Order: sequence, then structure tokens, then C-alpha cells
Amino acid sequence: MEKKNVAIVVLIIALVASGVGNIILILPFLQPYVPIRTLIRGTGAGPHTLDPTNSWDSASNDVLDQVFEGLFTYNLSDPELPRYNLLAESYFWQDTSTLQVKLVEDVVFHDDYPLNSTSAKWSFDRLNYMCNASNELNRVAPFNETNEGAIGEPASLYFLPNGTHIINEVEAVGEYNITFHLSAPFAPFLDLLCYESSKLMSPLSTPATRFVELYEVPVGTGPFKFVSFTANVEVRFVRNDNYWRQLAWMEELIFALIPSTTTRSNAMLSGQIDYVSGYSPSLIGTYRADADIHVEDFTDNTGKPGLSYYYLGMNNVLINETMREAISYAINYTYIIKNIGNDLVFRANSPISPGYGAAYNASVEAANYNVTKARQVMIDAGITTLGVNDDSGWLSAEFLAVNYSYNTDNQIRADIGTAATQWLDQIGVRVIDDGITWSAFLNKLYVFPNLLGIYWVGWGPDYLDPFNMLDPLFNPLSSADSAQVDDAWLNSQMATALNTPDDTARNNIYKLVQWYLAEKLRPHAFGYHPKITTVHAANLRGVPYNAMGNFEAYPIYRV
Repeated sequence: MEKKNVAIVVLIIALVASGVGNIILILPFLQPYVPIRTLIRGTGAGPHTLDPTNSWDSASNDVLDQVFEGLFTYNLSDPELPRYNLLAESYFWQDTSTLQVKLVEDVVFHDDYPLNSTSAKWSFDRLNYMCNASNELNRVAPFNETNEGAIGEPASLYFLPNGTHIINEVEAVGEYNITFHLSAPFAPFLDLLCYESSKLMSPLSTPATRFVELYEVPVGTGPFKFVSFTANVEVRFVRNDNYWRQLAWMEELIFALIPSTTTRSNAMLSGQIDYVSGYSPSLIGTYRADADIHVEDFTDNTGKPGLSYYYLGMNNVLINETMREAISYAINYTYIIKNIGNDLVFRANSPISPGYGAAYNASVEAANYNVTKARQVMIDAGITTLGVNDDSGWLSAEFLAVNYSYNTDNQIRADIGTAATQWLDQIGVRVIDDGITWSAFLNKLYVFPNLLGIYWVGWGPDYLDPFNMLDPLFNPLSSADSAQVDDAWLNSQMATALNTPDDTARNNIYKLVQWYLAEKLRPHAFGYHPKITTVHAANLRGVPYNAMGNFEAYPIYRV
């Protein structure tokens, strides 16, 4: 990367000429080139918490993933994202609610405290406590709060749909065996154990009844040790030279915190960072033309987009199945993908992305834009006797009036509302603009969904099993079921999935659910999943490109 020294000078001159003369002031902690054994990742935000039991945001998870490890994890270097044993040497289901785990031996935390059955039990007991399994805590912790009595942000992940805590008890058996006693069968439990909050923490260095503070040092067993966090500047790590597996190639890891997307993107061009998270799309052509930068089109190369899902939600109480089908055909998805998503997104056929691998149903095809088909659905249902080609009749008719709710400070939602108003007018559905504040929009989504008509939102999973995606969106007991879906067949299938421990059999249930959602129930108009495109220095190898969008420094090396 030596030629980047010249590039920096050229870039600085160009930036000063364009009025962006504070680039050096913004990045004083970055070096003019990256040392060979140091990996610098440019990202927009630092962690909100340093405690896995309170981490429910990607910025915090990215930090914690370098420091902590769980019993199980996913192979991020394999596009299929197979789950594998990490700190668990082996496991055995004694029955559907009793899991026995044999721990890997001779592993120590960064403070040299041993990983054994006692320390593992302590970590899961603390997780239970922070999830308020004992009902001793009294409030959910907002970002950065570490006071006594606060409940961890991701606590809801560790409860069954009926509100019972999933983990009833963890038993230490001998020196390296633990047994999980679940309150009831929970088939995705191994995947839940892959989530950050399930990762093991040192009893010696971790406070038992409060969260780790942002000025403290979190201690795990991972390939990197946490060094420091300087707000709005950087997060620093060093290699764990006492790591139980092969040592990381990189000796030092730095997360350079650069809030400005433009500044962060230019830092990649100047060679001041190795890897950029959240770059300016307008620079992708410039990156491709630079021999010192690699652009990995993961989705285009593998057909696997990200797992997040964006959709037009419909009030299933107000809008019946026939009208939901008609609306689904009236939406111009190509326009959304090309004009609003700028071709950086991938059409969704259900909430489950192809990135889920074995759980994805590739045979399902959601409704595509077809106004004639939309009108015919309504005609066949006896809603109207208008002819399918009677455009003036359809435009003057009003068979349904619905609010389109959105927060006015979100341009994408505003643009989709404007377009949807025109599209649905073609089938006699009048859309009423309901632009409101962000807080008012959240209030409708999660507290008063009965006030919604249609709306545009996104949802993302916490772990790879589709249950974590489907249950929040379609379980009538879930606060995230803003569409007010309550379908007996769907509820039955999800309950069956929860009691089906075999991954293949459970995935077959999820595939059937995807068909039902896309081709019969149509609770949403399915929008898109984000494409995954990664930008990093061309001399990096081993970068784990993945549909989860997770960053893992451990396998990365430089040539």
C-alpha cells in the first residue's frame, strides 16, 4: 500500500479545493498507511454497551464479537452459514427440553480464569438474572445505562411465546459438563446460543448484578482482547496470545469511529483504513477502479442477500385477504428496487431471505406488479363489476380507504407513500397521507397498531433460525405484529416448529410457511432484502463475506 502515501497528498489537495479541508483533523488517530499486522476497520458508530447481555445493536455486537465466544457459532466464511461447535466440544439432547454440553478443555478467559462447568454456569445464571428471570429487576435499560435493577435490551429473546423464560436452570456436572434444563421445548435453542448475549463472560472480571460500563474492560475467551474505547474516536483491541485455537494473524485491531459517511469513504480511498463499513454508494465505481481496493459483490456472486426484510405492512383486521392480494399485485416492486433502492436491494418473496440457506424456499414466488391481475382478483371476489380495462372507472371508484403512516423525516418511507398512492388508486383504493413524527410512528407500530392502515418498515433477525424472524412479525402475542396477524394455521405451524428439534424437519415447516405467507395469506406486500457488497483493501485475504452482515477479524490476514 506504499503508493497510498502519494494518494493521500492528492486526496487532501482535492478535499481542500472542494471545501472539505478538515479531513486530517477528523482522522488524527489514523496513520498515513496501515501497518502490516494492524487491521483498521472504519465504521460509523462505537458501541452502546460493552456487556453482551445488554447488546442489541450492530455497533456493540461488532465489538463484542471480537472479544467473546459462545458454545456455538456460525461459519461466516461459508455462504451457507453452517452452525458449528465453538466452546462446546460436543452436545446431546437428552430429551426435547434437556441439553447436555461438554465444554472444550484447557480454555482460559483473558484474565486467565478457567473456562469450566462452574464458570459457564455462572455466565448463564447471570444472563438469566439480566433477563429478569427472577423478577427482581424493574426496568429495561436504555442504551448506555448500567445501573442496578436494569433489564438487558435483548431479554425478550430468552422467553417463550407464552412469556415463560426459556432457560429454567443450568446445572454444572463435573468439571467440563453443563446441562440446560429448558422450561419447555425450544427447537431453535442452539441458534439462540449463537447470539451475542449467550456468549461466556469471566466471573472474575464481570460484575454479577450490573452491566459492564463503557469505561471498563469486557473479558471473554475470544481471539482479541479489548483494550480501550474512546467515544467518537476508536475502539482498540490486541491479539490474545494465549488463545486456545490458532492465533489471529493480526496483532492489533482498531475500529476507527468516523460518523461522516463521506469522510469514512474517503479514508478508504486514501488507504488510512483497511475495511469500510457503510460507504457512499456513489464511490463504488471509484473503488472498483482502484487496484489497491477490492469490492466483493457477495449477493451478486452467490444469490444470497442480507437477512433483513423490508415490506409494506397491511392492517390484516382492516384489510381482508382478497384486498391484500389485490394490493400486493398493485405495487410496482421494480420501481421500488431501481428508483428507491437504487438497485442495491434484492426482491423479497417472503420474510425469509435466500441468505438463510437450507431454510429458504426457492420455489415460492410472491406477487409481482400486475394491475390487470389485481383488478381481476377484486372482480372475481364480487367487489365490483368494472371491466379490467376500464381505467377511468377504477380511478374514480373507492372500494377501500386506508391511512399510509410514516415518519416524515424518512425519505424512503415518504417516497414509497407517494408512489403507493398512485399505484393503489388504479384499483380503487384511496391512500390517506398520515405523515407523523418518529415517536408517533413507533407508538402506532408497537402500541396502537389498530390505528394503522398500510406502512413501510423493516425487520432483522438476531440469529439464523427463521423462527426468530417469523414469530415476532406474525405471533398475535408479539408487540412487533403491527399488521395484527392472527392466523390459526400459521400459529399451529409455528408451534409445531418450536417443538421440532431436527433442523431439516423444522426447515421444511418454515418452507411451507413461506409458501403460505406469499401465495395465500399475504399479510405484507413483500419488498426487499439488502444486497451485501463489501469493500476492503486488496491485500486482505480470508475476509468472511456473509449474509448476516457480521464482521469477524479473526480469519483475516494480509499478503
